[in-house]
Amino acid sequence: MSFCYAICSPSPLCCVIWSRRRSNPKRQPPEIAGSWPLIGHLHLLAGSKLPHIALANLANEYGPIFQIKIGVHPVLVVSSWELAKEYLAENDKIFVNRPCTVAVEQLAYNSTMFGFGPYGPYWRELCKIVTLSLLSNHRLEQLKHARIFKVRTAIKALYGKWRKASKDVASNAKEKPVDFELDAVIKATCLNVILGGTESSTVTLTWALSLLLNNRHVLKKAQDELDTIVGKERLVNDSDMEYLVYLQAIINETMQLHPAAPLSSPREAVNDCNISGFHVPVGTQLFVNVHKIHRDPHVWPDPREFQPERFLTTHKYVGVRGQNFKLIPFGSGRRICSGISFSLQIMMFTLANLLQAFEITTPSDKQVDLTERFGLTNMKETPLEVILTPSLPNELYSEE
Repeated sequence: MSFCYAICSPSPLCCVIWSRRRSNPKRQPPEIAGSWPLIGHLHLLAGSKLPHIALANLANEYGPIFQIKIGVHPVLVVSSWELAKEYLAENDKIFVNRPCTVAVEQLAYNSTMFGFGPYGPYWRELCKIVTLSLLSNHRLEQLKHARIFKVRTAIKALYGKWRKASKDVASNAKEKPVDFELDAVIKATCLNVILGGTESSTVTLTWALSLLLNNRHVLKKAQDELDTIVGKERLVNDSDMEYLVYLQAIINETMQLHPAAPLSSPREAVNDCNISGFHVPVGTQLFVNVHKIHRDPHVWPDPREFQPERFLTTHKYVGVRGQNFKLIPFGSGRRICSGISFSLQIMMFTLANLLQAFEITTPSDKQVDLTERFGLTNMKETPLEVILTPSLPNELYSEE
């Protein structure tokens, strides 16, 4: 009897050890099994699944925070909005640095490029210059004529190609639409000021049009809004944007489904710290799986469905500027994308002009392929091919 009691009852020593382990400030996040020498877990990210998908699957097994190794470097992967808030907002000062890599040194002018540079006096001064002198709302307002000119020029060029193609076919082919690869069209309308802003805007617009073509009822609703707010007797203006609430919802829904950066740019801890009950050593890198957060069914009912209406109802107050961590396509904290306003203005104005100026269809009745491809940004695997048909009076396409 006493023997059974001794076996079944925890000794005071065991309780002390268990208590100390539980409160151990050096407790590490769970590490994924299968690390290889030198390369760490890179082999798990180099398979057929995209890295953000592979990491999302690992989060389903290991939880919303776990640790992997990229080479020999420890990397935390965070996959919930609550933890993202804790790391990017509440402990922003700790994870303010960018890891220095050979690629950054070689491709980012010895790490001096703004978005990839290490935290320090140089970066703070450059951030101040970029934010106040280049990408502030006041500066963007001063330069809006350039944005309008670029978009109008692209629309005019598209119409010119349509007219030229019409003259080269039979007389009854004036109504025949001409197909273009819309990827090239969008690039022509995005201002080439900063790589990140242009590329992310291009990618998001491509996804937006792909989703619209797969959901024609949403496309029609967006064009009906343009007809109601703007009409067909004039071109859409920058001043119309605040009234195109459904179009804004489409942009937000697109960034929820297909963020341009499904994995946040890596950050690096500048100090040892204890967060979420785990010890994080200095030099630990941090990835936030934006894709996983944006597909959380507890936050986004039917997260894979294209439902812009949610941003007019249940998620009306969920913005994209890094204050609400349920939707963080531009990141958050000190290293948030400085070109948020620029990018949003470009995407809204470009999409509004395209949807107003043309009827957009696909060459076939098949659904647009929504397969993603890994790259600098979250691109489509296949080019988007569309058929454009002018939908405004001819004289409007000649306006500057």
